[in-house]
Parts: sequence; C-alpha cells; structure tokens
Amino acid sequence: MEFKGLIVEDIDNLYQSVMMRVCNKSKISVDELNEIIKSQNDKIYEIFENAIKQVYSKGLLIPYKKFIKNTGDTIKILSKTHQHSFHYYFSFINTCYVCLERIRNKSPEEIEIKDTVILFLYGYLYRLADQIGIMLLNGYPDGAFRIWRSFYDYSIILMLHMKEYSNELANKYLEHDLRHVNKLAQSFNKHAGFWNFEKIEDSVITDHTAMTSELENKHGKDFLNEEYSWAKSIFNVKKVSFRDIEDYVEMTSYRPFYIWASTYIHSSFKSLRDFENEQQHLVLEYVLQQETDLTAFIDPLQLTIAVFYEVNIHFLKLYSDPSEYDINIMLFKELLFKLQETFSKA
Repeated sequence: MEFKGLIVEDIDNLYQSVMMRVCNKSKISVDELNEIIKSQNDKIYEIFENAIKQVYSKGLLIPYKKFIKNTGDTIKILSKTHQHSFHYYFSFINTCYVCLERIRNKSPEEIEIKDTVILFLYGYLYRLADQIGIMLLNGYPDGAFRIWRSFYDYSIILMLHMKEYSNELANKYLEHDLRHVNKLAQSFNKHAGFWNFEKIEDSVITDHTAMTSELENKHGKDFLNEEYSWAKSIFNVKKVSFRDIEDYVEMTSYRPFYIWASTYIHSSFKSLRDFENEQQHLVLEYVLQQETDLTAFIDPLQLTIAVFYEVNIHFLKLYSDPSEYDINIMLFKELLFKLQETFSKA
C-alpha cells in the first residue's frame, strides 16, 4: 500500500506553486525554468526542499503547552478516578523510601560492601516502582509491565544478596560488571567509524585487558563469560541461570508473570493482543489511546507491591530492630491488603 500526502498534503501543487514563484521572481518563462531544471536539478531540488521546510516544519510542531496540559489532565483524571488504588500503592513505596532514608541518615560513614550493594539495589527498586506508578498514571499499563520485568529481575538479585549477606558475594557482583564494560567497549570501537566517533583510547583497552586477566586468575576463566558466574559458588551447577537464583530465593511462583511481562520486552505478537476488540480483531485506534480502566492497572500495581512485600520480609530482618520487625512487616502487609481491597470494585 502506498499513500500520497502522509505528511505533506498536496505536495505536487506545492511544487508547482514554488516553481511559479521562481518564474515570477526571476522573470522567466515556464519553458525556460524547465530547461534550467534539467541542467541544475540538484539546485532546484534544494530550493524546493527549503520551501518545504519553511512552509511545513513549523506546522509539524505540536502545540507544546497544550500537550503538557493534556498530559497533566490525564494524570489528574486517572489519579482521581482510581485515587484509592494509587493512594495505597504510592503509600507502600513511600514507606520503603522512608525506611531507606532513615537507614541512610543513621548509618555510619563507612559500611560493609554487602550493605552497600543491598541498600543501593533496594533504592533502585523504589525508583523502578515509582516509575511503574507514574507510567500507570499516564495510562500505559504495557509500559508499566516493561518496567516491572526489570523490577522483578533486580528483586531476585537483591533477595539473593540478602539471603547470603556476604561481602565476598557482593564483591564478585561488583567485579563482574567488567563483563558488561568489555562488551560495550568492544561494540563501541567496532561501530565508532559509522558514527564518526573517536575510538576508545588504547590505554583504556589495555587497562580493561589487565583487569580481565586479573579477575580470570582470581575467579576462573569463565567468570566474565557468563551472566551469573559471580554467584557460582552458591550453586552446584555448571552454569548458573536466572531460574536457579529465582528458585533459590523461593520466588518461582512469580515465573508465569515474569514470562508474561517478557512478552512486552520482546517483539512478540502476544503484547499486541492488548489491542483486540471483542471479536479478537486488532484495532489500530486502540494502540493510539491511553488506558483508563482500572482492570488494566490491577496486575502491574498488585504484582509490584506483592514482590516488594516479599523483598521487605528479608530486608526488615536485616535492618529492622528485632523488637520492631513484626510491627514493621505488619504495616507493609496492611498496605498491600488495602490496595487489593480497592480492586473489588473493578
């Protein structure tokens, strides 16, 4: 299928109009202009291209203030329509923020590496959970699920660190980042010419090579070749997988939701089924619309808080005063239950 006027309507008429203006301004005939076009086609095209830019580029700019107002109006409408659900959701993650801030304010200046990793991962979960809520307030549950997939990944890794509570494991986790640094450096240098970028300096690559050799001597040749080799000492397997870690921290019951969320990450047809009508026909108009129905928000809201609650069970055991643990986890559980109660009217 081919369609004329997708962006610029009546482009043929516009071309003729431009040419007539050139004739009038230059005081030449149409035949004379056509002869010039034959001999100087590139120059004439440049004149036409500039005319297109002047006439239409401004018209393509959205009314930005109106756009921002409409975005704000969407948030206002959804936050009011589903205020109880969003209220309990953000109250839960704000309580996580309060916990982290109080730990940060009361911690000594220097803490062990295992605590550094755990606290930063916990803070990153808060950040992702906040992004999920904001995405939903804008009417994009599919976008929220894409973030939830990452949220779940980090939750599982955090739970492993909390379960082991090991400086050695935390160090390996940090050292393993060189795997990603090396892959990025190699890819960057390979494609630098295409982007007209300068390649990474040889001295930096030499440093990376030396660090790689050091880590391979320290942890074995496969340390930087596998995604989860930093956790290999815990598992009696040849190659550690995400599912091994998921099973170890007893979170396999969430695997169906992980698989579901993954369909929004990868370019599968499954995620497009969100835009079918009752006859299971894809409706292009639905893709262009924001979601407003609470039923579309229940899963990302509930799954985020449910996983965060599981994380908090371990987190509070590490950082809550033992005499306050039961009360603290009870308050998180109450917020989770209150959130779930708001879904009964959906």
